[in-house]
Amino acid sequence: MGHDKTLELGSADNPFRIMPPRVVMLLLVAATVVHLVLRLPVRSLSVPLGVVLVCLGLVLNIWADALFRRAHTPVRPGERPERLIAQGPFRVTRNPMYLGMIVSLVGIAVLTGSWPFWAAPALLFLVVSRYYIPFEESQMQGRFGRDYADYRRRVRRWV
Repeated sequence: MGHDKTLELGSADNPFRIMPPRVVMLLLVAATVVHLVLRLPVRSLSVPLGVVLVCLGLVLNIWADALFRRAHTPVRPGERPERLIAQGPFRVTRNPMYLGMIVSLVGIAVLTGSWPFWAAPALLFLVVSRYYIPFEESQMQGRFGRDYADYRRRVRRWV
């Protein structure tokens, strides 16, 4: 694997064959399998809170995705960014799509109350923080230089 942070997922130009939504789905499938194999009980902490978190995460993803599409810049990690998006949720976090995925997974964990579902958002956080985000930040810095450096100083990686 080495130091290149590619997870050996793709080529040097686009190291990510496995896109983050697929990582989310893999984590959900794994959590479900573990939950079922171990016959863990479902103990929802709060159905309303869980639903709100899932919806909040989805809205954050859809909003950020719409801003990318409106600016005609690729959404997929590893593709060459065309524009630096700094409005909407990007004023608060540099990674609203990843944050949205994590918030949705936390919502599912709240709904199930089962530890494998609590592991999923933690694992997603680790994967995107270790592999996707460093590559994307390097790509953005190379593409937008000082503008991106200024943006990084103003806006936190998460919240």
